[in-house]
Amino acid sequence: MESYDVLVIDDEEVIIDFMLKIGDAEKYFIDTALTGQEGLDKLINGKYKLVICDLILPDMDGFDIISKSVKENVTTPIIVSTGYSTIENAIKAMNSGAIDFLPKPFTYDEIVCCIRKGLRYSSILYHHHANHEKNRKDEMSFIPCPPSYYRFGLSSWVKIESDGIVITGLTDLMLRTIESVDAVNTLDIEQEVFQGKEYMSIDCPLGLDHKVLSPVSGKILEVNRNIIEDSKLVEKDPFFDGWVYKILPGNLTNEIQNLMSCSTDRV
Repeated sequence: MESYDVLVIDDEEVIIDFMLKIGDAEKYFIDTALTGQEGLDKLINGKYKLVICDLILPDMDGFDIISKSVKENVTTPIIVSTGYSTIENAIKAMNSGAIDFLPKPFTYDEIVCCIRKGLRYSSILYHHHANHEKNRKDEMSFIPCPPSYYRFGLSSWVKIESDGIVITGLTDLMLRTIESVDAVNTLDIEQEVFQGKEYMSIDCPLGLDHKVLSPVSGKILEVNRNIIEDSKLVEKDPFFDGWVYKILPGNLTNEIQNLMSCSTDRV
C-alpha cells in the first residue's frame, strides 16, 4: 500500500494544482480527490498522515467526511479548509474533530505552516498511542490540560475563575506541533474577542505565523506581559505562568457548550 504525507480533498482544480506544486517544492508526497466520496474511500483504504478537506464538496461536506471517518475508526488528523470562513463554521469544525480551520484564499506560507503543524501533530499522536500501547506512561508525548479546565479544539484552553473571569492560554499539544515559539502577538486590553475568531498569533522559525482562534467571546481585561517579554515562558509553563489573556466573558453560558471539558481527556 502506497503511503502519502497529505490527502487533499477539494473540487477546485486550481486548489489541487496549487497543493501539488507546494508538495513538489516542499518535498511532501501529496494525493488528491475531487469529490467527498473519492476522498473518503481513499482515506479509509489508504495510508495518510494528514488530510486537508474542503468544507463544501459536490456530494457531501467536510463535516460528513469527518463523522464517517470516525465511524470507520480512521485516526488521520483532518484540517478543514473553506471559502465560507464564518465563525460558526470554525466552531463547528473544531467541535466535529478537525485539528485546524483554514480559510480560503490562503497564501503559500499559510498552507505550508498548516501542513507542517498537521504533520507534526500526526507524529505526536502516533508516538502517544505507541507509548500508551506499551504502557510507557512516563514517556508522555504531551502534557494534557488540567482536568478543571476546558479547551477549544486542540489549541486553546479556558480556566473559569470564581468571580466569572476566564483565563485563556495555549495547550501543550498545540505548542509541540509548532515546535518553537519566537514571539507571541496579542491584542490590546479592552479589545473585544469572539469565539472562533483569531485573537492571537505565534511567530515561529522560518518566519511562519500560526494563528490561534479565541475559545470565548468577551473583553480583554489583562494580557500576560511576561510572555511578551519572554516568549519561551508559554512553552515552559503553558497552563499556569504562561497564560495569555484574562477575559470578561460575554456569553459563557452558551459558549461553554462549544468547549470540551479537559476532565474527559486521557493520556
